[in-house]
Amino acid sequence: MRMSQAPEIVRRARVPRIGPVVLAFVACLAARPGAAQDSPANRLRVEAGYSVNHEGDDKGPGGAVRYVRALDFDDTFRLETGLIAGNPYLGLDAGLEFRFPRRTRWGVVLRAGGGLLLEDGFFGFHARGGGGVEFDLNPRLALRATGQAGYHDGFIGPHVMYVGMDYRW
Repeated sequence: MRMSQAPEIVRRARVPRIGPVVLAFVACLAARPGAAQDSPANRLRVEAGYSVNHEGDDKGPGGAVRYVRALDFDDTFRLETGLIAGNPYLGLDAGLEFRFPRRTRWGVVLRAGGGLLLEDGFFGFHARGGGGVEFDLNPRLALRATGQAGYHDGFIGPHVMYVGMDYRW
């Protein structure tokens, strides 16, 4: 090896390939921490929407007010509990929610739970499951649209479509 070739070899070793640099940059943007990473663990969720119960016999407005607590640092797993109401029911329920992808401003949520349901002529347990999308507006507020299917006492419902807002503190 001649001395004139040595700087060229060193220069080539220092020049990074553009492909891995671009890939790393795109990966950093995709995993960019959104408002959810910095958000507090407590939430107050207010949801309003449309409810269908008893195979479509009872339809009308429905809603929920829930307290939500993050179970991990990334706000991926949450415990939720609160009041639900619609035509013709009132209930207390609790459940778990899973949000993905982590650390992004938008996310898909899956939820499942159950509780007590009170209707005309019925008081007992109900189960629910559903999902939707969530968008973090800022570190304190999130907007969401979800749907859930329910089942109680051999009947379908309440099924609901919600639009809601989360306030974090």
